[in-house]
Amino acid sequence: MPRKKLIDSDFSSYFSDPEEARLGYEQAFKEGSVKDYPLAILHVSGGVTHVLYNATVYRGADGKVLGVFAAARDVTERKKVEDQLHATSAYARSLIEASLDPLVTISPEGKITDVNHSTELITGVSREWLIGTDFSNYFMEPRKAREGYRKAFKEGYVKDFPLAIRHSSGRITDVLYNATVYRDAVGKVRGVFAAARDVTESRKASQYARSLIEASLDPLVTISPDGKITDVNEATVRVTGVPRQQLIGADFSNYFSEPEKAREGYQRVFKEGFVKDYPLSIRSTGGTLTDVLYNASVYRDDKGNVLGVFAAARDVNVQRKASQQLEASNKELEAFTYSVSHDLRTPLRAIDSFSKILVDENSENLDNEGKRIISIIRKNAQQMGKLIDDLLALSRLGRTEMKIQDIEMEDMINDVYKELKQNSSGREVKFTVHKLPSVRVDPNLFRQVWTNLLSNALKFTSKKDHARIEVGSIRDKGQNVFYVKDNGVGFSMEYANKLFQVFERLHIDEEYEGSGVGLAIVHRIVTRHGGKVWAEAKIDEGATFYFELPPERNS
Repeated sequence: MPRKKLIDSDFSSYFSDPEEARLGYEQAFKEGSVKDYPLAILHVSGGVTHVLYNATVYRGADGKVLGVFAAARDVTERKKVEDQLHATSAYARSLIEASLDPLVTISPEGKITDVNHSTELITGVSREWLIGTDFSNYFMEPRKAREGYRKAFKEGYVKDFPLAIRHSSGRITDVLYNATVYRDAVGKVRGVFAAARDVTESRKASQYARSLIEASLDPLVTISPDGKITDVNEATVRVTGVPRQQLIGADFSNYFSEPEKAREGYQRVFKEGFVKDYPLSIRSTGGTLTDVLYNASVYRDDKGNVLGVFAAARDVNVQRKASQQLEASNKELEAFTYSVSHDLRTPLRAIDSFSKILVDENSENLDNEGKRIISIIRKNAQQMGKLIDDLLALSRLGRTEMKIQDIEMEDMINDVYKELKQNSSGREVKFTVHKLPSVRVDPNLFRQVWTNLLSNALKFTSKKDHARIEVGSIRDKGQNVFYVKDNGVGFSMEYANKLFQVFERLHIDEEYEGSGVGLAIVHRIVTRHGGKVWAEAKIDEGATFYFELPPERNS
């Protein structure tokens, strides 16, 4: 506005808040002065200039107040800076309050000057009460807390300083403090900013992991990249005879009869990532040697960097003892098998033979009831002989070493079925074998699988006028699943869980003969090959028996 226009116009007209401007100059007339009175001057173009007015009255020679002299200081830039500082302060406060970790600022005298909400939660004390109190008051070990913040003032920071915060309810929280000093514009230290990380859960996890390690009967050890032992369990202490404190920091290779071989072992782990069944002999302080097999692998941090090697030693002597015990057990089992096959079979044969002689040579002295009873005796003796044979076959399965070969299933199945048909009574059965994949199995054992499954199918379709038996395979989730399907008597799925158990039969002897061991043998052979077996059926609609082998068994 031109000077001429301004003179004699209303002072308050040129401000964004005319009433505030009027109050300002009235205050100057009333009190004689105003200081740093904030107003915003309007420019004709629409711009705004923030100012601080300082004004005083001026007087005539007679002391009478003639008017007010006012000076305005442009504080527009200053206000922008203040607004930015306020926004920055609010942003910083938001960051502090957003932290789940307790945050606190401490004065050089050890008094709390500020806290966030997480500190209130972990102490159970309000912000208003915390501010101005001694920082060390809220810990299980006040002296240690005092040492912590004094160390921060002295050295500029502390890292992972362990403390235990005491809640007002008595609850204890284990924390690690990380703290650093903060300074003013001229570099003077104003206080310490400290952040606490709750390590209660991680400490529990660490204790749990430690318990697992200590529960192991095998010596466990961790090794640094330079071959130094960084941790051991109690089993390592026992086998070496050396205290844990002495083992940690020592060279891993020092405790073996062949140190160079031990060194080569852990270096190979760092190079290849793992070793398996690496043979070494641990030398104890008493001179005892313990033969072990080491299995080791590298372990890494969150970023994938290799930190060291974790190694577990299995005492070979224990394995040898177990092997010797197993061998002794097998010998006992063989002796029992021999006893069963001879000592039990002999009286059974005698019962059957003498019963037959009694019928053949003295039939005129026997009435029909006597002949019927002797027939039952012979039938049960023969049934028990077959049961003994099946039990012996089942027991031998666990002791027979498997000889894995590539097998064409179709050829084996057709050969087995041909043998079974020769023993049947000339029945007409529609038998179908679909194209089957070859597998890697023990041929002798799997011949028994097909023999038992096909003989089952023949037995339970014996009362069907148009019997059908089908053998094939399907692909399920990339796996080959073999099946034997029949249209026989079937069974209720309510009892399917009993099928593969020894002596469990779903049909009475009078209808279908059997020992109740055949399917148990199938189950034992398939599981020995790493597979699984199951069945599906409906009463009078037939049954389907399935088995699946692991991928490595597929050629």
